[in-house]
Amino acid sequence: MTRNDAFKNLIVSLRRDHAKYEAFNGLLEQQFSAALQHDAIELSRIGAEILELAEVLSRSLKERRALVRVVAATDRPTSVDTLVAKLKGAPRELLAREWARLVKRVAECKRLNTRNAGIVMAQFEVMQRALAMKDDIYVPH
Repeated sequence: MTRNDAFKNLIVSLRRDHAKYEAFNGLLEQQFSAALQHDAIELSRIGAEILELAEVLSRSLKERRALVRVVAATDRPTSVDTLVAKLKGAPRELLAREWARLVKRVAECKRLNTRNAGIVMAQFEVMQRALAMKDDIYVPH
């Protein structure tokens, strides 16, 4: 594969992953709603979808790392940020823009995931206290 082909594939990969992270975002919103409704069946279904999408994104990350090495013309691991710094002109601008879009989407998914984990853990703690029949079941901790 030529460096030019690898660059084109890298841009396609970033755009494809951006769309996948949009879907991930949607799943996290569904998960939050299901958690608020205490819907264990829906939480389980959504959790399975999240795991499947996470595996797809993990494979895509490995492919992207390989593409970055080809474009950077190195055998050593290189970050997209490092590659952006090495490029010039339109390719640099295009890669920087697509990378920034993906990074922003990933950060939003991380934020939503942290929010969801917080609510699920809080619900779990309340359930544990209820099962232990503690008097302070609804006292904030």
